[in-house]
Amino acid sequence: MRFSFAFVLALAFCTSAQAGERKLPSKAAIEAAKRLVAETFAKELSESDKAPAVKAMLELAEKTTGDAPSQAALYLSAAEIAARIGDTRLAFDAVEQLARVFDVDVLATKGSLLDLAAEHAKTNDARVSVANRGLELADAAVSAGKFDLADSALKTAAGESAKLRDAHLRKEIAAKRRTVEKARKQASRVESEIADARKKLAADPGDSAANESLGKHLAFDLGDWTAGLKHLAKAKDAQLRAVAVVDQSLESGSKQMAQAGDLWWSLAESARDTRDKAGYQSRAVFWYTRAVVGLSGLAKARIEKRIAEAGEEALAAAASQNGGDNGKFVNVTLAPGVVMRLVKIPASEDGKIKEFYLGQTEVTQKQWMAVMGSNPSAQKGDNLPVGLVSVKDCQSFLNRVSAAAGRLKFRLPNEGELTHAYLAGQRSSYYLDRPGDYFWTLENGGKVLHPVASLKPNPWGLYDMLGNCGEWCDDGMMWGGSVWNRAEDQKEKPIKSPHDKPSAGVIGFRAAADSI
Repeated sequence: MRFSFAFVLALAFCTSAQAGERKLPSKAAIEAAKRLVAETFAKELSESDKAPAVKAMLELAEKTTGDAPSQAALYLSAAEIAARIGDTRLAFDAVEQLARVFDVDVLATKGSLLDLAAEHAKTNDARVSVANRGLELADAAVSAGKFDLADSALKTAAGESAKLRDAHLRKEIAAKRRTVEKARKQASRVESEIADARKKLAADPGDSAANESLGKHLAFDLGDWTAGLKHLAKAKDAQLRAVAVVDQSLESGSKQMAQAGDLWWSLAESARDTRDKAGYQSRAVFWYTRAVVGLSGLAKARIEKRIAEAGEEALAAAASQNGGDNGKFVNVTLAPGVVMRLVKIPASEDGKIKEFYLGQTEVTQKQWMAVMGSNPSAQKGDNLPVGLVSVKDCQSFLNRVSAAAGRLKFRLPNEGELTHAYLAGQRSSYYLDRPGDYFWTLENGGKVLHPVASLKPNPWGLYDMLGNCGEWCDDGMMWGGSVWNRAEDQKEKPIKSPHDKPSAGVIGFRAAADSI
């Protein structure tokens, strides 16, 4: 089957309202504009190398802000031509640029372009490109719960890899297929269990097995431990039930928090199910990271060792959890299993900074994908900070989250708010006695981004308040430096510098919000 521009356009119109600010113009309007694009670039498209024409279309599309049909047609034409000439990376980039402006189903549109690229792949380089993009698309589709799309992408990738003498690539695709199938079965099993549990609890709120199933789903999968613990406290498993009761009633104090962490750690060590083990361990890390600030000596060393043993995934999961916080945190669910956690920041003593909420971490690529449907970052990774985003891009993301959150109005923080949150009630930058414990900077960061929440939080539970990626302020300035800046240079106050665009991929942002 030969895929036409109209086919790609039809997929783009299957929108889930996860990307840009505006709806696509009508198909007829875009088709008319597409004919004008072809006329405008007729000479360039007659050349054997069509990549310059594609890049010129994308440059013109970025400038064509007052003519929606033409802008959409430029992006979509560029994407289709890039796919036809075997440059799937450029084709996918064109879709992501389109998604910054218009509402499109990014993953489905990429899927159609992948098939189009496979249809026209005549060289081994083009086939390798299709296979690699197929693997990437499958990962993104699984994260979004779109297992059919993941299967389709891998089928296309497998078809092209079969034409290559690359045993390693074929093996990688086969392994990815097994992973997708395992994830599909797990999601189906959980969905069935939760539906069954809710049905049973409607008839009998005290059903222990149903409470355990629903509690694990709320806590493990959604990160809503406040709701999950209420059900886990009625769980069938007596040990789990007892630990959940302790967790619910825990009062502040490093020793008590460390003991709660130990209880969850013990559950993790005896768990046979990998999902249970990961969930229990992440809860242990949740309490350990809060306890460690007030401990010293061997007690502190033991907890730090366990946090390191748990790894980055447990740290990231712990950072998005709630419960045990006396209302100091708010979780906002961006998509199933994708949570953004906010910390309630108290007003400053002088009254200049009012109470507000601030993201516990820099916005991650997984969170960005859940809302915007695309990932513009140069260095990829679900738990890495999103990069290569402008202030306008950030505001688009925040507007979408505001519309979904309802009771919170999201925005970019200002310099005073970031500095107040960074100091966390202290008079000076006391972190800088041991900056490597708290921040990824030039000294320890290796000039690459690192997963959020992989170092210690400050006393208010905020991670990476210096370094890792620079963060946009509401005035268009970058705050807090990045992995390219030295901690030594920020002893007096965090770096703030002007930037006209999100260059170098190390500028991201942290969400702020006010109650409404």
